[in-house]
Amino acid sequence: MRALPISRTARRRFALDATVVAPAPETARLAANVTAARKVTAAVNATRKPGEPSAQAGELAALELLHEIFHLMVERAAEVDSAASMEASAAVV
Repeated sequence: MRALPISRTARRRFALDATVVAPAPETARLAANVTAARKVTAAVNATRKPGEPSAQAGELAALELLHEIFHLMVERAAEVDSAASMEASAAVV
């Protein structure tokens, strides 16, 4: 499973250290690492203004799963029709 990419800007803005967003498989997958997902959402929620909705670790894990499902769908579509591959689609744009 691919890890949900967290941009450099977000890592800096929310002061996410390497232990939370490290490339190692056991820490990179927020859907599998509840502690890491909680750390990320706690950092995001710390910057929220009172009354704004808060982020939840489960929502972040679900987003990562949807990200993986999208990748699998694109790969499957490319197997069925090579014109549906990411490379072919990017070349059209």
